Amino acid sequence: MKLVQVRVAKYRNILDSGEVKVQPDVTCLVGKNEAGKSAFLNALYRLLPARENAKFDVGKHYPKWVQKNDEMRGQKLSDVRPINAVFNLEPIDRGLVDAKIGAGVLTGNALTLCRSYAGQPLYYELATDEQVAVRLLREGLAMPAEVAEQVDQART
Repeated sequence: MKLVQVRVAKYRNILDSGEVKVQPDVTCLVGKNEAGKSAFLNALYRLLPARENAKFDVGKHYPKWVQKNDEMRGQKLSDVRPINAVFNLEPIDRGLVDAKIGAGVLTGNALTLCRSYAGQPLYYELATDEQVAVRLLREGLAMPAEVAEQVDQART
């Protein structure tokens, strides 16, 4: 997988970075002191940290100047997702997924990962064909013919 896009929002001094494209050859963060370059990288690290203690914390990381306003509007701060990253799956990644769940289930190459201030779970979005997934799952299960027929006729 290759990281291709990142967005950081409501983290330290970053209200919304907008979509930041990550180029395949060189990507450079440029800005004045205290502009949020380190905060941006720190949020990205917390998406999939190497250390378990590197978690998002509302008390430490949520921008103080918007926290009270967001709470008054009824926003649950632990549900806010300060990091959103898009990865492109490479052929080897697609092959691993196809081997695990079956060919034809994936319909796209983009995997989006997000993490909230609550930390768990890691949210992900992946374009899939649910009908193919259900068909492959049904084919792998031993069930009476009439139940299999009903499953085949079911629609989402």
